[in-house]
Amino acid sequence: MVNSKAKQWLDATTAFAERSVRKAVERAHSSHVRLGVTGLSGSGKTVFTTALAHALLHARNEPTMLAFLGALHKGQIVAANTEPLPGLPRFPVEDNARRLASSQPHWPEPTHELSGVRIVVRFRAGGLWRNLGLEPELRVDIVDYPGEWLVDLPLLGSDYRAWSLKTWHDLAQGDGTTTPGPAAEWCASADAIPAPSGLDARAAEYRRLLAQLKGDRFGWSWLTPGRCLTWTEAGWLASGCAFFPVPPEALAPGPLAAALSQRYASYLDRHVKPFYRDHLRNLDRQIVLVDLLGALARGRDSVLGMRRALGAILAHFRYGSWARLLRPLLGRRIGRVMVAAAKADLVTRSQHLALRSLLRETVQWSAMRKLEDADQVAQDRTLYAIGYLASVRSTTERYRTEDGVQYAGLLGRPKGYTADKVLRTSEVPPALPSAEDWPADGFIYRQFEPPNLSSYKERAFPHIGLDKAIEFLIGDKVS
Repeated sequence: MVNSKAKQWLDATTAFAERSVRKAVERAHSSHVRLGVTGLSGSGKTVFTTALAHALLHARNEPTMLAFLGALHKGQIVAANTEPLPGLPRFPVEDNARRLASSQPHWPEPTHELSGVRIVVRFRAGGLWRNLGLEPELRVDIVDYPGEWLVDLPLLGSDYRAWSLKTWHDLAQGDGTTTPGPAAEWCASADAIPAPSGLDARAAEYRRLLAQLKGDRFGWSWLTPGRCLTWTEAGWLASGCAFFPVPPEALAPGPLAAALSQRYASYLDRHVKPFYRDHLRNLDRQIVLVDLLGALARGRDSVLGMRRALGAILAHFRYGSWARLLRPLLGRRIGRVMVAAAKADLVTRSQHLALRSLLRETVQWSAMRKLEDADQVAQDRTLYAIGYLASVRSTTERYRTEDGVQYAGLLGRPKGYTADKVLRTSEVPPALPSAEDWPADGFIYRQFEPPNLSSYKERAFPHIGLDKAIEFLIGDKVS
């Protein structure tokens, strides 16, 4: 009896020790990636995060849907699941995917608040780890946020006076070749220098101006403060942070300048700085989604404004990797970044190379420390990639003949339509045309509703380049 109990105790102790060693080894071999999904409002961040998570959750069901994901085709991916991120509302991966794959599919709702998701991928490791029969895990953390919040990052390097001077000049003089009427009218208003009792009224007018200039007609994506457009007008005024630019002569020391400076500082301290510190400062990997086609459709000024906004935003991210021993002291830096032209399904395949060429010209690589000298690039130690993708493909190509000429069109359900149609789109310029060479009718790229995705509930959604993006961003972590 004693020997039997001793043996049971020894067996239990041995099993516990083996489990402890295995967990310790697995933990040592596990990876944690903070992936930044970066993009201005309307660039497709929410759809990308949904499609990425859905693809990894169901990767093993139909590997051909993710042809360029190497670990999947080597049989290394075992399983995946999602978890909430501590301290944040859960990003609705399952709800978004369910709506896309429903009988009446629709795109996810625009993001208005912070949310997060952790994608946990279990995989079979290679080498010595494979011989131990281990299944380590990769944890991919993604935070979703309104694109309007992103344009506020450049405010971190400015005070109210400098911001007001620059913003007033751009509104009064125009950021491109022309000045939109609403901006000039707002600057010429009789209450451009309001009385102390009129600050909130003027702030409300400025918010309405921002909404108009950021819309489809003008597309001035660089205007700040961006966060005010994600609040109601009443919420913006009640925040105590409702500021606006004033004419240069109104910046002399006095009650008006002091009050607006205080509001500006409060906005930075309560909203912009915590957002940057808690969610953007310590990223490991990044994908920057750029809606070039949408900007082209709005006009040349929209493209120039988007270029300006992206350059100012990307300058605030930390690129290049520290030596491993210095990371605890100096913080994380982004070691891999992909810049991708989003919504590539809104043009035919023949236009994708031109789209990529235009994107390369549009992005200010200097802001990302993309250096020309080979030695400097080696020291930068960030891997860069540029491409195009459609996180969820909404169209397919169809050939039609018109006046005896065959052309490739896009079959899908255009926004606002109830049935599918075949549409032609403008060719994509490989470089930004000058104002003189801009087409008289502009560039035309239609938005489409999602197709019937009911057969994709348990497999990756149809896409363009999503698997290449996943492979570049995290493929090295599961090999």
